[in-house]
Amino acid sequence: MNTLGKDAENRKLPNSYNTFEAKKDRKLGKLKEKRFERWIKDENFFPKNIFYKTKGWNEMDYISENDTIYLELKGRRVNKYDFDTTMIGHNKYIKARKLIMSGKKVYFFFSFRDRLCFFPVPTLLPSSIEIKEGGTFKRGFNEIKKHLYIPINLLCDVKDFPSIDYFNDYLKHIVYEETELLKELKKCQSLVKVSC
Repeated sequence: MNTLGKDAENRKLPNSYNTFEAKKDRKLGKLKEKRFERWIKDENFFPKNIFYKTKGWNEMDYISENDTIYLELKGRRVNKYDFDTTMIGHNKYIKARKLIMSGKKVYFFFSFRDRLCFFPVPTLLPSSIEIKEGGTFKRGFNEIKKHLYIPINLLCDVKDFPSIDYFNDYLKHIVYEETELLKELKKCQSLVKVSC
């Protein structure tokens, strides 16, 4: 019988699994997950068919019932603006990118102490996101690996958007406005060249 819990099923455990710090982190993670699940259910930010994948550790924590939306939740012990960036494992982006390339949508959620934020994962990362080695030794072992360092200003606060559909409409509007602005700028540039 597995006495380590569902998270440890079918997985090689990290050396730090049984340390005090790791247990504390898992406890925080479970608390953040419960709050997140309640938020998904109560706020209807996504369609109500999102469910929690409980079998073992996965690169993505949640998947929609119709297999079109994937979510990863990271709990944070800090406020959103305590640091310029927040990190997430590079392996999670690799998995997200594969899902996106197969037509799925992926969102990274960050549960900070003061707010819940999300990052709609793009196929290609903006240049402001760095990929570099990072991690911790706080659990008594070297847990340094490749991470994405996402600038805080790229994270969206869920309180600013009533739903993901509203957010997507907002994005379309911005892209449309920028496209129109670029067209106007090109016209102006060509007129300047002609008049010289």
